[in-house]
Amino acid sequence: MGAAPLPDAVVACCSIPGWYRPAEIGGRRYIDGGVRSLTSLGLMADAGVDEVYVLAPMASTVTDSPRKPRERLERALRGLFTHALLRDARRLHAGGTKVTVLTPGPEDLAVMGVNPMDPRRREAVLDASLRTSPAALARPHVLS
Repeated sequence: MGAAPLPDAVVACCSIPGWYRPAEIGGRRYIDGGVRSLTSLGLMADAGVDEVYVLAPMASTVTDSPRKPRERLERALRGLFTHALLRDARRLHAGGTKVTVLTPGPEDLAVMGVNPMDPRRREAVLDASLRTSPAALARPHVLS
């Protein structure tokens, strides 16, 4: 397939199974690449870059211990995402790339809630991120 029109590519990028149907481009169906990899770090292995910053909102290198069953289930799923992220980051790092990983912390997780697609939380999540990001940037998870 050749280049897709930008609007079609954006729709495909947002086609998350369970929330949105696959996008059709040139007779083929496409879904969000996050279904395969949350960060696509594997694609960076041959990019020849010295340093990579990874913003991974579905993972969390600093988490909490919530009491509610739905929150515990969400944190367990987030733990699987974090494990995969760090595995891919370590592989990239082993090839000589400095990797910095930024993920939401406990305050962000509390504001985000268990449904990352909840549009009612967007403003609160942005506000929390603006508060917590400076500290996260001051002490990122770095593989160097």
